Amino acid sequence: MTTVRVVGTGLLGTSIGMALSAKGFRVQLHDTSPTSVALARDLGAGEVGDDPADVVVVATPPTWPRAWSLSSCATSPTRSLPTWRR
Repeated sequence: MTTVRVVGTGLLGTSIGMALSAKGFRVQLHDTSPTSVALARDLGAGEVGDDPADVVVVATPPTWPRAWSLSSCATSPTRSLPTWRR
């Protein structure tokens, strides 16, 4: 089963998690807000976890510190990190 990590559980991240979960993907939710991640979990968007992921979806505002996003991606060493451009 493919594991997808969704970083950011606002409207976009939760919606992506719900759609992927409905299609049978294992979805892990991550957010700095415990309330937001708990709501996304309760809505069926996925589960809270830190297992290695096959795919990482970053659903955060563009001003979000990329270091946090990169550290989340780094827990899946078999994948390449994205190239960041300004």
